[in-house]
Amino acid sequence: MEETHIPYEKDDITPKEEKGLTMVVKGISKRYPFITGYELIEDYKKWQGCLFLILTVDPFKMGEYLNCSLETWWDKSFRDNPQEYDGQSFYSLRSYLPDSCMDFDTASKIKNKMEESLKSMYEHLPEQYTKYYEHTSEALKGKIYKEIPYITGYQLDLSDIPSVDNFST
Repeated sequence: MEETHIPYEKDDITPKEEKGLTMVVKGISKRYPFITGYELIEDYKKWQGCLFLILTVDPFKMGEYLNCSLETWWDKSFRDNPQEYDGQSFYSLRSYLPDSCMDFDTASKIKNKMEESLKSMYEHLPEQYTKYYEHTSEALKGKIYKEIPYITGYQLDLSDIPSVDNFST
């Protein structure tokens, strides 16, 4: 008899669990003001123990945070047609900044620090604001664990493009 694999699928995020995620993302945005929000990945229910987040990032605020400007051609493209780029996803914080401003190591360090802060804040939330799961393996069946948030990517927020006068180039 052939064994059938039943894929794991967790329950939907409740409004309180969503509020908990919103609180921790707002918390890290105090330190990283270029973070303006988040979304869960589309198939988040298939990942036991993980809450994969796509952070929403304002690239202009990120440039200000790092004391540099966007690559000139990205700046022009964003200003000329923000609707085309708003919500576009990317995998590295350095996508729109010059290498002299943010190299791979800097981008990795910032992501790791953001993720550490995210996990720490989530760990300290009251129970009703966090998502839990029951382990499905035979050895650990019945044990309840808290989900862990991870940053899996970013999406652009171009809703508040600064005027050229207010932004150093």
